[in-house]
Amino acid sequence: MKRINYNHYIRKAHRYLGLCIGIQFLFWTIGGLYFSWTKIELIRSEDVRTSPAPIRIPDNFLTGSLSPAEHLPPGVSVDFSKLRIVSVLGEPHYLLPFETGPHHMDAILVRLSDGFKRPPAGESEARVIAKRALKIDLPIEKVELIPHHGTSKHHEYRNRLLPAYAVTFGGLQSYTVYVSTLDWQVQTVRSNSWRVFDFLWMLHTMDFEGRDDFNNYLLRAFSIFGIVTIMSGFVLFFVSSPIARRYIRARR
Repeated sequence: MKRINYNHYIRKAHRYLGLCIGIQFLFWTIGGLYFSWTKIELIRSEDVRTSPAPIRIPDNFLTGSLSPAEHLPPGVSVDFSKLRIVSVLGEPHYLLPFETGPHHMDAILVRLSDGFKRPPAGESEARVIAKRALKIDLPIEKVELIPHHGTSKHHEYRNRLLPAYAVTFGGLQSYTVYVSTLDWQVQTVRSNSWRVFDFLWMLHTMDFEGRDDFNNYLLRAFSIFGIVTIMSGFVLFFVSSPIARRYIRARR
């Protein structure tokens, strides 16, 4: 009877498993190196963002006529625990966000000093707010309005208030400041460092749709393949060692 060569099959299985999982292991390693060697403050652009100034409250801010509730559309229920005071161009305002439909947000912005309800921010206001958000002086290259449902799951501005203005500055990092038209606030700042991080994070999580799902089936499958590949390497080392071969021959 022909003896089965287990070493051949173990080597073959290990070779193909290594080919299948090796590229993803390389992506994980490159991503891990970038994550560990790049400061998170640089990725979040905290090194170039201005610190928020203290909000000075006027004496009449408790006046009932200044309440944003009177500006609510009829039939809309809101969560007043989300009511907060924000600064808009150096002036304190009430901000009350609310939902008008599935995945559709709106907000009421009322100036504390006189009860004036702010309309949605325009491009000129977005330029001023974006300029004030950075402590470095850079020229504005372009301004783009992102409408409702104007971003995909891959967009760098995702899961945040829309519409919004994307104000992009020149320079090596190509900073983009996103200003919501609803609340006149800077939602986030993106840079080339963040974009590299986001791409490597997508490869790390293997969530090629939304980038943030750690429980996707592809990642689970490759994790299992990785363990099997490592175990096959241990088995291959054992059956290939002279001591193991002598032990197996002695047993036979």
